Amino acid sequence: MDGETGEFLWSQHYTGTADYNESAFAIACDADGNAFVTGRNHSVTGLDQIFTMKLSFLDGEVIWEREIGGSDNQDDRGWAVEVGADGHPVITGVMTHPDGSADFYTAKLDSNDGSILWSRTLPGAVGNLAERAGWIAVCGNGDVVMANRTWDLATSYDVVLHRYAGADGETVWSRQYGSGASRSDNPRHMVLDPIDGILVSGVVAGDFMAVRFDAETGEPVWNTAYDGPGHGYDTGNSGAIGPNGEAIVTGFATGTSTGWDCATAAFDWESGDLLWSDCYDTGLAQTEEGTTLTVGRSGTLYVVGYGYSLETYTDLLSIRYQIAPAAGAEDPIRDARLLAATPNPFQSRIDLRFDVLAAGPARVIVHDAAGRRIRTLLDAEIALGAFSIPWDGRDELGREATAGVYWVRLETSGAREARKILRLP
Repeated sequence: MDGETGEFLWSQHYTGTADYNESAFAIACDADGNAFVTGRNHSVTGLDQIFTMKLSFLDGEVIWEREIGGSDNQDDRGWAVEVGADGHPVITGVMTHPDGSADFYTAKLDSNDGSILWSRTLPGAVGNLAERAGWIAVCGNGDVVMANRTWDLATSYDVVLHRYAGADGETVWSRQYGSGASRSDNPRHMVLDPIDGILVSGVVAGDFMAVRFDAETGEPVWNTAYDGPGHGYDTGNSGAIGPNGEAIVTGFATGTSTGWDCATAAFDWESGDLLWSDCYDTGLAQTEEGTTLTVGRSGTLYVVGYGYSLETYTDLLSIRYQIAPAAGAEDPIRDARLLAATPNPFQSRIDLRFDVLAAGPARVIVHDAAGRRIRTLLDAEIALGAFSIPWDGRDELGREATAGVYWVRLETSGAREARKILRLP
């Protein structure tokens, strides 16, 4: 639908090669607005295959389609898709085997024709296709991070993370994470912070799970759990990075006398300490669950999911929160904002413009695509006003930074923003 008028633009109804049982599980767009969809397609050779297609921005027509199946001709799933700065989509999913085992599958496809640029198939996935387990993100330098889960008799469920080089799919690092002993660490979502790391949310030993990993090394930075007020079974379904840099997870938690409630919890990004939590109940003592969430720039947090009642069964649930600014800030909307980085891309100089409407400490830092600090451009107490700071493309030692993707981060007591910039050769 048109964003201004609500005018319907187009729809696409796709029937696969076997005319049976097609499903889409994820979608992502390129810079031109074309859409990449991944999921499953029932193949003429037997069972489901990983299916990806590209849809035209203009009319929804299928530009190309790609079926990818495992060697054993068993059910396979494409669970997630993202698009990097080069415009090529990357997908991840699971391929199963007759003995019940499964493989992790990750691939980068050519945006022009859907051909496979590189792919990686690794053992250890869980063969249960009834529960989604596969998430993907593209780093600023084009590297690909895949998250999934594995099962071990000694440790139960563990989190699996792989980082692949964007150019050729070579392994940068791999990580299997468990919180200890036979505790079940079952991931439900993964999100990448553009500078600092990776947030994996899910359920650990019957409680909300939130784990932060270092994106450069894959090492866990902290892990934490949230136990709801009823001290029963709790699950974190989805995570996001909040406007103050906090890690926010939503899902459900057991109430004291209200059944399962829609629960949302926020954790400090540096320490993992619980900042706040809320359990929402409709008052009917039935089940409410948050399935996903999104954060607006003004500090607005939206949680969506479902609520159940005996009369209307499962209904759509939407909740809005207003996240308070960090300590010391008067207003999250009017504290500071990174407005522009011009020219972008740049060669020898870029000007970074931001507004500050609450006096206090401020920092402007340049990071490379891997999150390493390149240059601190500002670290001082400043008054309110409009500011413009140049960067000459050099690091702290005065050396020329190489061409590529960088991130500029603005930090104040009540704001944390990042902007991607590109330096040309």
